[in-house]
Amino acid sequence: NAAKAKELTAKAGYPNGVPLTYNYIKGIQDEAVEIVKILNASGFKVTAKAFATPREFVTANSKGDYDLFGGAFNSDLGDGLDIFANLLGSKTSQFPSYNNPAFDKLLTDASQAFKPEDHVKKVQEINRYTKDNALWVPISVGATSVYYRNNYTYTLDAVNGLAGAYLWKLGESQTSSVSN
Repeated sequence: NAAKAKELTAKAGYPNGVPLTYNYIKGIQDEAVEIVKILNASGFKVTAKAFATPREFVTANSKGDYDLFGGAFNSDLGDGLDIFANLLGSKTSQFPSYNNPAFDKLLTDASQAFKPEDHVKKVQEINRYTKDNALWVPISVGATSVYYRNNYTYTLDAVNGLAGAYLWKLGESQTSSVSN
């Protein structure tokens, strides 16, 4: 609701909007342009700062050179803890930008909860904490579809990690499409 957002921004003491910089990786995070448009329509004054490579993006973010940024993570585990730890944990994140010891303790507690029902409760607690304490907006963006021939088999070994990571590594070196 852009009108309500403008009203609340003005009520918070920013009648002329809030100037912000939004960092994103050009050609990878295409949703950034739409997000900036929505924020600007809502009373903010967002400048998009596009980086040509992920390395440039991470370097700028690790120096704190941003107000907002889009982060992405593809979980091999399908577990909320994996996503929260890799995007927001100060010691576990690929973008260490949220330094909060209370949050890091929640991550540790959840990673040590081995009973499934205890683990789920801890991850739900992390989700509530994040909602209440971090400016974090989850956005689901489909990025890639990969197809393999139906008779493709592989052996999973511990060195290559989980199936998703294993296939990602394999697919990364694939230069031509496979048709059946």
